[in-house]
Amino acid sequence: VAQAKSTANQALQASNTATTLTTSFAAASGSTLTISVGGTSAATITIASGATASEAASAINASTSAKGAGVSASVDSSGKLVISAASGDKLDIADTKHTLSATTSSNGVNNTATYVKQYNDLLQQIDQQANDAGFNGVNLLQSGSSLSVTFNESGSSKLDIAGKDVSSTGLKLSSVTESDWSAAGKVDKTGVNATISKLDAATSTLRAQSTA
Repeated sequence: VAQAKSTANQALQASNTATTLTTSFAAASGSTLTISVGGTSAATITIASGATASEAASAINASTSAKGAGVSASVDSSGKLVISAASGDKLDIADTKHTLSATTSSNGVNNTATYVKQYNDLLQQIDQQANDAGFNGVNLLQSGSSLSVTFNESGSSKLDIAGKDVSSTGLKLSSVTESDWSAAGKVDKTGVNATISKLDAATSTLRAQSTA
């Protein structure tokens, strides 16, 4: 649990390196520009007939879908269209009319996805340790199990120990997805802090059970 919290704290402080794609964009008849991030369609932009690279960038930036996916656009000093994905995931574009000099880029880094995987792997380790804690057929780290320890031959003096579920489910911890910890391609501190609160509660539960 402590390692899982450490991973969540690292995710809280991390930032992604945006993916950028630079392409030529000459004026053409009206078209549709499709933008995909991480292999998933993020936005479909209608480009007006005769639009310049600057006007195309404005159309992208005005798109609610693009904003929600963390996609933005600008024009560089050479007049080329620059599209960015804040998440750092692979970026692909396609246009129905324009001939683009570049249509894909994977030069970003998605640190959030890395921490999500690490966190979920740690939850699996917690479950594995809880499942492997049995001895002589009794596992006191699972609910529904119990152990009676007798102190005399008649059994009149004994101690009954009830098992406690310390799996991720028993500790009310659940796996997370990238969308739980990020929004518009950036770290969602509210989401990460919600996970940290659950980890704090799990730690308190473990401490209480260890002294019960």
